[in-house]
Amino acid sequence: MQSQDLAGIVDILGREVDLLRKLHSALAEEQDALVRGDVEGIKERVEGQIEVVKGLADLEEERKAAFRALCPDEPPGSEIKLEEIIGLADEEQAGRLSDMRSVMREVLTSLGRVNRQNDVLIRQSMAYVDRMLRAIAGESANSEVYDARGEVKCATGRVAVDREA
Repeated sequence: MQSQDLAGIVDILGREVDLLRKLHSALAEEQDALVRGDVEGIKERVEGQIEVVKGLADLEEERKAAFRALCPDEPPGSEIKLEEIIGLADEEQAGRLSDMRSVMREVLTSLGRVNRQNDVLIRQSMAYVDRMLRAIAGESANSEVYDARGEVKCATGRVAVDREA
């Protein structure tokens, strides 16, 4: 196995970690905007997240190609795990790759936590909007404007929205 191939994988993983941290920051900023009710801020953060996710998708393809180059005997379409690459590396490179894997796990764990928190904030906000719309429209507590997935669900059609406001 070529040392430069593994160095390239370490570089790709490093760039992935950088983008994941950037995504984490964008999610944390989105959380602040959600708490403040800053709709424009939320929109800006989501647009930034989309760009980061596109970059992550490109890097994922690059990483998969680099993994495939190191494991040409693997069947096409099979997913090659980082663990397999670590097993092929010498001790020093295996240590660097293991360190990168640990950092990536930490960032992904933190990213998942912030994402779940944002999900809760969004659901709470949707529930509040649903209650207020029902109260304004005189709907019963049993009728829903939004379902659990955030889809519009207006059973009676009596909800009115003032587009002038």
